[in-house]
Amino acid sequence: MGNFVYALIILALIIIFTAVNSVIICNICDDITALIEENCVEVACGVWEDNRKYISLFVRDTEIDLVDTAIRQINTQNPDGKNFFKEAVNEVRRSESVDWDCIF
Repeated sequence: MGNFVYALIILALIIIFTAVNSVIICNICDDITALIEENCVEVACGVWEDNRKYISLFVRDTEIDLVDTAIRQINTQNPDGKNFFKEAVNEVRRSESVDWDCIF
């Protein structure tokens, strides 16, 4: 019976930490999206660079690479770079939403 209780405690901790991490990453993505909509793209890129290492610990590399590619497009003055950056950040946010796939 003791092992079952320990297993439930560990499961609860995993769910709690996953949910908290998801909220943190989603808030960062929301901040970046808000900055992009306010035409503060350079500031949004700075926020991404400041939080990239933390986000890359939990998000798949394909989503991280999409955002990095979008930033490179912005730096080359591509007119679609801003929209691509916004979509890439939204993809990171969607991949970190709290659901069973994220927990397990």
